[in-house]
Amino acid sequence: MLMGAQIFVAEAENNRPRLLISTIKHPQISLIEKDLSMAYSHLGIDLQFVEVAGEREFIVGNRGEVDGIAAKFSLVEQQLPEMLKVNVPLMNVEVYLVCASDSLCQQQILDDPTQTVGLLGGKNAMSFALRHRKIKRMELVSHAQILKLLELKRLKYAVLALSYQNIQMIDAAELQISLPAIYSDKVYHYLHSRYAGLLPEVEKALRKVVDDCPKKE
Repeated sequence: MLMGAQIFVAEAENNRPRLLISTIKHPQISLIEKDLSMAYSHLGIDLQFVEVAGEREFIVGNRGEVDGIAAKFSLVEQQLPEMLKVNVPLMNVEVYLVCASDSLCQQQILDDPTQTVGLLGGKNAMSFALRHRKIKRMELVSHAQILKLLELKRLKYAVLALSYQNIQMIDAAELQISLPAIYSDKVYHYLHSRYAGLLPEVEKALRKVVDDCPKKE
């Protein structure tokens, strides 16, 4: 259980305020963490990242147990009534069908009710992308678990959220990725509503960092 987040907790060594930000375990989350750290550093604020299961981020965010969420798809913001969206797109992320190396990797498989596809559990972009598909679903706890099961060939098919430009960050040698994407959306950073007064400064600083960095699409 996460301890309740303290607003602007001072670091002993340099007296800079620090915010606690939740993240998920994902091959590309480090790119977003880097952008966030740079933006908040411009405001004299340090960030501490804590890894949380994707579905649990909604709970700890709305309860205020963290000060913010590193990144979520815009389609889930109705599930975050206590959080404020920092209106700067961080990354364009697509949902892809990913297959074990020895499987026939064609998107028609998503309409075959005799097959099973792995995906991250909960209401998210992956479940949204499959909302009209007939394939059976196996909900798993992390992207890392999904990738491992594909590599071990214990799972033939999965849907994963990835930024295609940075797709080399997963070990694609043992996997197949079916093109085109089956769904695409942008991800945003969220702050708890107690930081409403800070939101304009964060948006300005984050927009500058994102605009100055190579496009992550």
